[in-house]
Amino acid sequence: MTHAVTGIQPGWRVHDREGVDLGAVTRLDDRSLWITRGRILRHEVEIPRSMVTEAEEGHVQLAVSEKEIGG
Repeated sequence: MTHAVTGIQPGWRVHDREGVDLGAVTRLDDRSLWITRGRILRHEVEIPRSMVTEAEEGHVQLAVSEKEIGG
């Protein structure tokens, strides 16, 4: 797994390993990025950068499934 996670920006879409759209990046720091989950009871989910396998303009791909990140 490579850690090509530099350059990720708020608003980029995050997808799990099956391609399921999990939401958009709301904030990030050196160790993690956060997405907002839920339609009625909205909450933030922290995703360690170590779970990111690829990051391209507007798109972040994770090495885990939606169930594995929780939220």
